[in-house]
Amino acid sequence: MTADTTTQAFVPLRDIQNGVITRDDGVLCAVLLVSSVNFNLKSADERQAILYQFQSILNSLEVGIQILVQSRRLNIKPYLQYLEEVYEKQTIELLRLQTREYINFITDFTERNEIMTKQFFVVVSYAPGSSGGGLPFFGKKEQLSGQKVVEEHVTQLLQRVSFIQNNIRALGLRAVQLGTEEVTELLYKTFNPGDTQTPPSTQSQ
Repeated sequence: MTADTTTQAFVPLRDIQNGVITRDDGVLCAVLLVSSVNFNLKSADERQAILYQFQSILNSLEVGIQILVQSRRLNIKPYLQYLEEVYEKQTIELLRLQTREYINFITDFTERNEIMTKQFFVVVSYAPGSSGGGLPFFGKKEQLSGQKVVEEHVTQLLQRVSFIQNNIRALGLRAVQLGTEEVTELLYKTFNPGDTQTPPSTQSQ
């Protein structure tokens, strides 16, 4: 490893535009955020119906997808800060006492137990010029073909996204495509798992 090697050199991504990721190998990707369902609260018949529908969706797919489940420890600090502000503004002594006891309870509980949040994503990909690996997106051949070819590739990807979204809705779930800022934040947190902050480029001005 040379002295001028940067972290970016280890990230196999070339560009992100309008929520579409261009990988180094030319494959285009879009990321869907999918809502969840509490499987344990469903009846036996409902569970069976969900599993059957999910199996049918997988069997009907003609495109490859990746399912990503991201588990992260819940950052409780903003909520505790909010409670402290409520405590300071409280004028009734009994309510102040109850608020302080609640803050202490939340603090103690989260210190003894890891409270996790889960998010579910589906990654849809499209490899220009190939049904498998994918050709260089900005290679010589593509540059000669012009911007219309690039737009056509993106259109092909978005058609796949729409198809996957419709199938997910059949399960009674919501699937929303992430925009550039959301994708950037997801990648930032993926490559920086210990950092709970929002990447600078996506923070509100």
